[in-house]
Amino acid sequence: MKFSSLFSTLLLALLITACSKDDAPTTGFQLRMELDKSTVNYRSAGDLRFTSGSVVISEIEFDGDRADGTSVSLSQESIMTFDLATGLPGSGSVAVQIPAGEYRSVYLGIELLDDGDKPTLVAEGTYGKEDGTVYPVRFEFNSGEVFEAEADGTTVEPGTIATSKIVLNPHHWFAGITRSDLEDATVNGSGVILISEESNTDIFDRVADGLDLATEAVFR
Repeated sequence: MKFSSLFSTLLLALLITACSKDDAPTTGFQLRMELDKSTVNYRSAGDLRFTSGSVVISEIEFDGDRADGTSVSLSQESIMTFDLATGLPGSGSVAVQIPAGEYRSVYLGIELLDDGDKPTLVAEGTYGKEDGTVYPVRFEFNSGEVFEAEADGTTVEPGTIATSKIVLNPHHWFAGITRSDLEDATVNGSGVILISEESNTDIFDRVADGLDLATEAVFR
């Protein structure tokens, strides 16, 4: 799966050594994942809005080309759960070490944990139907997909913390979903509009396709 382009601050406790052609000083690299809380606007009352959720990842891959002609490549397998309301990992902090220097390009690959029937990406919010009733909405996605992001060049100074923020954009995921789709969506016994592989599956299939437009990457 391809993220399009916006990723900034605080994560992981686990050191890795990046591969490079010299002994450049290293610096910390941190990852943050959060929701873009912009409203999905249907031009009438009761728009769709996501405000919280979680995502579980199993591996991070980092590749970068530096201005001096050297390259950096590393990967780290580590199961981590991020709180999408805060952008922070739910447990611990991982410090990934990368060489400092000027980078012409940066690539990040983020693999979601494939954990059987348990969802690895959850987004929660509300939707207000045309009759004025506001329902909780829960989107569940379960797959070992690899999200990819590329960022333009940046300079990473020694002794600083390089950060990358992954912003997940539900308003992009739901771009192909109409108000009529949501008005007709099934509400479960708990009063929730659940969108998953087993519930409201027509909406789920189209939203899952929209995950390809999930993010932007900022690396600094």
